[in-house]
Amino acid sequence: MSKEFVYINAFGRRFTVKKSNKNLRLSYEYYTKLSNKNKNMMAVADEADNIETKDLGDRETAEQIMNSFDTASKAALDLQNVPVDFIKEILKLNPKQVSMLDDMTTSETGTLAGRIAHGVTSDDEDIDPKKPRKRNK
Repeated sequence: MSKEFVYINAFGRRFTVKKSNKNLRLSYEYYTKLSNKNKNMMAVADEADNIETKDLGDRETAEQIMNSFDTASKAALDLQNVPVDFIKEILKLNPKQVSMLDDMTTSETGTLAGRIAHGVTSDDEDIDPKKPRKRNK
């Protein structure tokens, strides 16, 4: 039987994320966007590889190369924003937590987003059972 909540430890606290229809949609939208952005990034990389094999003396080719770098940078930024936007929305982060999220590595961000999406879409009750550190008062 599916549990109603998933618990996520992040940003020095434990978040309770309800397995609601809204959060389920957000999680599947995250998976879909991530997949589509990865496909786009691979296509852009292939296009850049094809352009780089051309004769570099041609002005048109040089412009194509510059355009491919611009396209690749935009695709990478789009891909980077997918897990960040998902985490901010589903955990309803405050400005301090958003700043902490921005300071995380790409790998940490992807891992956290994956844990959240998996927790919402799975039947696991508590995929992150560690309790947060207690604060000294």
